[in-house]
Amino acid sequence: AGGARFVTSVDLNPVYSEWHQKNSQLNQFKDSQYAIITADVMTFLDHNKSKYDLIICDPPSFSQSKRKGVQQFQVQKDAKRLLAYCFKSLKPTGIILFSTNYRSFKMDEVISNELWNAKEMTGQFCSKDFEGKYQSRSWLLNT
Repeated sequence: AGGARFVTSVDLNPVYSEWHQKNSQLNQFKDSQYAIITADVMTFLDHNKSKYDLIICDPPSFSQSKRKGVQQFQVQKDAKRLLAYCFKSLKPTGIILFSTNYRSFKMDEVISNELWNAKEMTGQFCSKDFEGKYQSRSWLLNT
């Protein structure tokens, strides 16, 4: 609906993938406009050959799965590795929108020693209904 020619969505949880599929159909998106992939995003990005203009990266604060090959994830500890995979799949002029609900998240720790630029956008993306309340934090990243 925002003008993308094609959208790829990756989520480990099959229930979320199913919700995404139903929402896409309810919004009358054509099957040829999107791919919904149920997989570990780290594995997907590690093997991905496509390059994207925009990557919306909204990982959980914490995730643990019994699926084979899927490692435990904690956003502060693992964001640098996740973003490195994202940058590998990003076009040179592309951007990453990174969002987290983890209140103690420190982006400075993630981007230290990297050639990444990060601009916090929480104020611009926070709905007026949530000002001063529990909210996610957001950054735009590029190289």
